[in-house]
Amino acid sequence: MPVTARFVGAPIGPRLRQLPAIVASLKSKYLTTWAGQIVISEKMNIDEGVSPDGAIHLALKRPRPKGHNQENHPLKDSLELYNSIKFTPLEPTDFVRIGPTAVSKSGFPYPSAQNKGTDTIPRRRFIGLRSSDRTFIRESAIAMAREAMQMVSAG
Repeated sequence: MPVTARFVGAPIGPRLRQLPAIVASLKSKYLTTWAGQIVISEKMNIDEGVSPDGAIHLALKRPRPKGHNQENHPLKDSLELYNSIKFTPLEPTDFVRIGPTAVSKSGFPYPSAQNKGTDTIPRRRFIGLRSSDRTFIRESAIAMAREAMQMVSAG
């Protein structure tokens, strides 16, 4: 004998067909929240001089050239990189963009050269998720699923 699932007194099929549209309607809200968290986190990595996993960035060479950052904030030599970390909503995908398009002396784009390191620039990872970011995103993804299911059930 076939089993028919019911959801709040109605067959499950018609209501669940609404789910993709509901998730699409929630996408912008949640992606914007997640991207904002990632921007904050990457800037915190630079401010604190640590990689996403907590490793401390190597100190800057001393003495610093005139006009360069005189404090020990390795990725804040100029604020160009720091200020270029932002959320850019683009269709069909939304993502966090990191600029600038400046190129290091070794020919790598500057953000990549800092994050990965080169033969002349020590690796100073700042791109990535902290464990707190993963927890935040996981919890808000669960909240999004709950919100979507509530919208389906109200539907």
